[in-house]
Amino acid sequence: MNYQNFAASMVTGVVASLLSVFITTVAVAVWRAIIIPWYEERLYKGPEIKGAWETSIDYINAGSNRIIYYLSRQGINVKGYAHCHEGPEKGMFWTLTGEFKNLILNLNYQSKSNYRLDRGSLSVMLSNNGSSFKGHICYYSDSQNMINSVPIKLVKVEDDGSPYAQ
Repeated sequence: MNYQNFAASMVTGVVASLLSVFITTVAVAVWRAIIIPWYEERLYKGPEIKGAWETSIDYINAGSNRIIYYLSRQGINVKGYAHCHEGPEKGMFWTLTGEFKNLILNLNYQSKSNYRLDRGSLSVMLSNNGSSFKGHICYYSDSQNMINSVPIKLVKVEDDGSPYAQ
């Protein structure tokens, strides 16, 4: 075998390897980003929770906040944001991620602000024929330097013009 045939074989092998890696990477990305969510959406038979949900949370030794949660759902995955309209944290925003399975909504939240450490989770169950969620929210209390849990009830809000409203 001469040098030119060897070099041509090496170049062909490297190009074929790079091409197969590229095709595999694109196929996996399409599978995860398009096909799986599409399939999950076709299989999902649960209640629709998309839209705005309002609550008033009475924190231990910290006052009360009126917060609206804006949710969207893809299969069992839920995402969105929350906005405080009244109370000590008025004007604050939180990002939400979680899952909705078997009437149970589990959400994790964290502050959109880079200057706050605010984060926590809530676990609630859909009730009242799909018009409210009831459960608990866990949060970090700065004043007590501990994690607290308080009851929470989210009530469905009519369309308020948010991108997550029905």
